Amino acid sequence: MLEPSPVLLLIYVVIPALLSALVLYAVVRFGVKHGMRAYYSEVGRKPGD
Repeated sequence: MLEPSPVLLLIYVVIPALLSALVLYAVVRFGVKHGMRAYYSEVGRKPGD
C-alpha cells in the first residue's frame, strides 16, 4: 500500500481539524458572551418584573 504524502495529510486532516476547532471556539465564545449578557440583564431586574 502506498504511503500518503505529508501534503495530503495536511490538506485532508490538519486543515479541516483546525477549521472545525475555530468554528467550535467561535460558537462557544459568542454563546457564552450572549449567555452572560442575558444573565446580568436578568440579575439587574427587580423580582416580579
